[in-house]
Amino acid sequence: MRNMNRLVLLAGAMTTTTIGAFAQQPQTAPPANFSFDGNWSCEGKFTSTGKVHRNVFSGEQALNGSWIKLTETDLEPKGYIANYMVRYDSEKQQMEEVDVNNSGYAIYTGRGWEGNRLELTSTEAMSYKLAKNRFVYVAVDPETFIFSWEILRDKGWLNYDEVKCRKDNTKTKMTADLPQASDYLGTKLQAGETHSNIYSLAVSYQATGMDEVVHRVSGTSTYKVLSVVAPDDYVFESTDRYDGHPETINKSELKDHGRTLCSQGECRTYTDGSGLLYNALLWGEPKGELHKGMTWTVTIGQKWELASGGIQTVTVESVDPATHTVTLKREGSAQALPTDKKQLPVTKGEQKFTADVVPGNSHWSGYTTFREGLVISDELLMERPVKITANGLGSLNGMERAYFLLNAMPSGPS
Repeated sequence: MRNMNRLVLLAGAMTTTTIGAFAQQPQTAPPANFSFDGNWSCEGKFTSTGKVHRNVFSGEQALNGSWIKLTETDLEPKGYIANYMVRYDSEKQQMEEVDVNNSGYAIYTGRGWEGNRLELTSTEAMSYKLAKNRFVYVAVDPETFIFSWEILRDKGWLNYDEVKCRKDNTKTKMTADLPQASDYLGTKLQAGETHSNIYSLAVSYQATGMDEVVHRVSGTSTYKVLSVVAPDDYVFESTDRYDGHPETINKSELKDHGRTLCSQGECRTYTDGSGLLYNALLWGEPKGELHKGMTWTVTIGQKWELASGGIQTVTVESVDPATHTVTLKREGSAQALPTDKKQLPVTKGEQKFTADVVPGNSHWSGYTTFREGLVISDELLMERPVKITANGLGSLNGMERAYFLLNAMPSGPS
């Protein structure tokens, strides 16, 4: 919801009770006939600015019913996604919620439901700085609830955000019949199939005081599926032709949803920025139904083709349930590492130099279309500032730019 510094939580029914008991003491469950289970569409506004706020929630029982799990995805504005785990602690006699979101985590507690109202207030347990705040849920009827986010100020609690949520019964009934993330991103290859792609990669270094340095590579690859070891585990014979180099034929195994590549008896993490199949290392493992506007965050914990690890946000741009095709946008950033240093031959007119290149933080964005885990089209652009230094050239502030394009193509005769 709100922004990086705002949180959301859910509290739900752990036991049943009657409305008449609410006047006596806080309860562990919401009013009778109300439950957070299911899918909800919400709309309201940021009361501090008047701007529209739209999001969706999905709630379910988790861990044998001992917790309530709620997933939130913001649609307008986009970008926020989080999982919330809520339970009632009978020993402490309080409602507890663990909130894991884009910014980190936080814990909220409350007395319980009082009538149709639930208040949960922030504790000191949070991974970022935020003023004392609380969430207020009001169960209007079995199909509607109101959610408010408030901050404690000198004059009391001030409402900053409020949405009204209505149960999406159509979506709830149809979810089991709709394609899930695995239908779009999981692979279903068969032995004997052949798939091909065509690709190019360009890297340039530009700075005032030197000639621009540009490196390009392009080629094609054809993959014949020799065997299916297990779901998302395939043995290929690949024929690769990089322009200007002899054709090569290799046998390899790609497994673990694209994360691991094995060849000539050795396995390594597959860190290429793109390829034949969906790579969960770069894209994560979303669950459930995919829909336009849905987002999730991926932490890439190691160096890959265009950056030193990083944090990436993935957004669903479009889906085609009939063909199990989805277009995703990826945008991320990474801090530079000492190991990113390199040397680069550069020129200035007729002069030649060997320069030290020290990059800064990187940022990338691009769009990729998958059909049942196969990459149909892919483009990604990465940029980062660089400091280029050489004797006789001095120290120059420049920019490194790298981008690749990859598309599926007809494989031709086998």
